[in-house]
Amino acid sequence: LGSVRALAHSATWDTGIKLWKEMHNGEEKVKKMASSELEFRVTCYRYGQHLYQSAEMAGSLGAGLVDLFHWKVNLRYPELEVYLRIQESDMFAGIRISGMMNSESKENCDEVRAFNKRRDCRKSRDPRFHTMENQMVALQPCIASGLNSLAHMAFEQETYTLHTTTNNKTTTNLLLAMDPFAGTGAIGLESDPGVFYILGDQEHSAVKASALNSKKIPGRCGVMNWDARGLPVRSGVVDAIVTDAPFGHRCGNKKLIRKMYPKAFREFERMVRDGGVLVFMTAEEETSFILTQIRKESWTIVDMRSIDMGFVCRIIIARREHRS
Repeated sequence: LGSVRALAHSATWDTGIKLWKEMHNGEEKVKKMASSELEFRVTCYRYGQHLYQSAEMAGSLGAGLVDLFHWKVNLRYPELEVYLRIQESDMFAGIRISGMMNSESKENCDEVRAFNKRRDCRKSRDPRFHTMENQMVALQPCIASGLNSLAHMAFEQETYTLHTTTNNKTTTNLLLAMDPFAGTGAIGLESDPGVFYILGDQEHSAVKASALNSKKIPGRCGVMNWDARGLPVRSGVVDAIVTDAPFGHRCGNKKLIRKMYPKAFREFERMVRDGGVLVFMTAEEETSFILTQIRKESWTIVDMRSIDMGFVCRIIIARREHRS
């Protein structure tokens, strides 16, 4: 822990602080930094086996920063967040440039605190300007954006006719996408401006969160309350399904979720048009089961990626085969 605390004094913070000030120029918290009134916290991301827990390591770095800058600690609503990443024997720290909560997001998070206490889950640490209501297990915006990018890359690999035309010209862009397990709507909110997302979830609290968040970018998302086993969407009209599916790590029951998937995949196969794309993120240990379900329907696996989010997840990319 002593080496972690020493990192506060040995690291070069000037560049990160300068960039942070530029990003938040004119805001009250920039003035508070100069007067040592700034409120901060340290968040530790740790991978591998270590003698100490993440909270202890974050506390040690935080103590070093208090000695150095005399900032105040606020673990709930910090004005600046320092991250500490420890990967096996390597350690580095940095300053989060954007994404901290404002007064509006604080207020909305307070409204759903009672719901959050009932869930053994974790709140997103990177709320964006449009995430007014951050539920537990909110998908990190950077990951949501990455899933959308994978959908676009898979979509562009094949040329085919879309279900819509503009001025009698056939278009080949990804226009209509869906997230059937939307949660707070992060995937739809992080999509390209030209894509309209249909977002839905079975949890009423998640639907409420998605609806509030989507109001910040009007015209980009539609939100519905539904069961993925029987979706109220016409057949063959969706260009892509992009989703971070439930798999029972932080929320939900793994056995019940497994029973739901066969019917859900039949619905996905029905709604996605020929040549459409499925980008499906699941837990590493669920990969074999999910691949079996996908191959039962009219899908061709085109790629698989892995991502470490504290536990390993697998992203499966598939293309809808052409109907005979």
